[in-house]
Amino acid sequence: MTNKELKGVMRKNKVFQYEVAERMELSESRLSVLFRKPLDAEMQSAVIGAVEAIVKERGDAAKPSGTQTLQTAAAKPVTGSIQPLYDALPFSRDKPEQAF
Repeated sequence: MTNKELKGVMRKNKVFQYEVAERMELSESRLSVLFRKPLDAEMQSAVIGAVEAIVKERGDAAKPSGTQTLQTAAAKPVTGSIQPLYDALPFSRDKPEQAF
């Protein structure tokens, strides 16, 4: 599982990074630094375990057992409701050099 997928699992389960860091007994900044490079299997399982524990503690899941109980994140395309915001930008998203 990639770091992006791990963050997606946290986002989908409404678990903040600082909560995972507290559960793992790390500072939030240290966890952020660890996420800059691919995590090894041991650290990935520690993050998943922390997310499961937080979800279980909140009562969001009946019986967490492995990553199957966690909601995985799926990429969502930009919806039409956000498009006017992009249209109002002073430059094109495709050609950011137009801003200068």
